[in-house]
Amino acid sequence: MKRLVDRYEQMTHNAVKPIADRFGLSIFPKVRVADVIDPDEVGATGDLKTYALKAHFDFVICRNDRDPVYAIEFDGASHRSVRQRERDAKKDELCRRDNLPILRIHSEHLTTGYSHLTLLGWLVEVAEMKVAFLSLIHISEPTRPLYI
Repeated sequence: MKRLVDRYEQMTHNAVKPIADRFGLSIFPKVRVADVIDPDEVGATGDLKTYALKAHFDFVICRNDRDPVYAIEFDGASHRSVRQRERDAKKDELCRRDNLPILRIHSEHLTTGYSHLTLLGWLVEVAEMKVAFLSLIHISEPTRPLYI
């Protein structure tokens, strides 16, 4: 039987999971691109639409168990080939059209530590801290400054 994720995808999941849990995010592996981005709504036709229907994201991070926040792609050695770079460009274009951030990482993001976190874990934590900070600004009274 084939494994659902490879070694680096498992490391990616392990780096993100504790932060996701702390911020109430869900991590979904191997999500079809068209299940996140509607090809018709973003004007994808021809090869781009076909790609959206066949390709998957390594991980999709969601808020409230169903609202995509961003995708994470692990770009290993195979992503250096011309063919794979063309596929990556299609995925990037679909994300750009749908305003879905995509975080492309490689093995250094999983091993280089910042305090107790990998660089990937640190990036996810900072992104969520930004969301929390912006929500504080929104709930502050408009005439009252927010002091840190």
